[in-house]
Amino acid sequence: MAHFLSLPRRLLAAMAMSAAAIAPSFAQTSYPAQPIKMIVAYGAGGGTDIIARLMAQYMTKYLGANASVLVVNRPGAGGAIGFAELAKAPADGYTIGFINTPNVLTIPIERKTSFHWHDFDLLGNIVDDPGNFSVHTDSPTRT
Repeated sequence: MAHFLSLPRRLLAAMAMSAAAIAPSFAQTSYPAQPIKMIVAYGAGGGTDIIARLMAQYMTKYLGANASVLVVNRPGAGGAIGFAELAKAPADGYTIGFINTPNVLTIPIERKTSFHWHDFDLLGNIVDDPGNFSVHTDSPTRT
């Protein structure tokens, strides 16, 4: 609160008027006003799908009685089909994706795609799934 008191009065007045002007637009509609679609770029029953469905149940409960989070599987091409659909979805908060980071990063390196990892904004990290290069312990290869 002390920071606000040290601001010039004209700036405080401008901030108050701005907040008052945009407040009605937030009050008119409550989010979510329609179902939220969660795109899973893999088939039903796999590890990503199972975690996504658990998350969707939690999100539906957390968002309240009028909310629903629907899991939509878009498998194929190592995830590229679902990633492309997510990348071209409107940025309105009604389409989210449960994606696997390694595939989002490597598929555009391997081949031409209609998406890039810059097309996505991280909301949260659910699972850390580190990868590595390994050889059998008897192998002469060490690096």
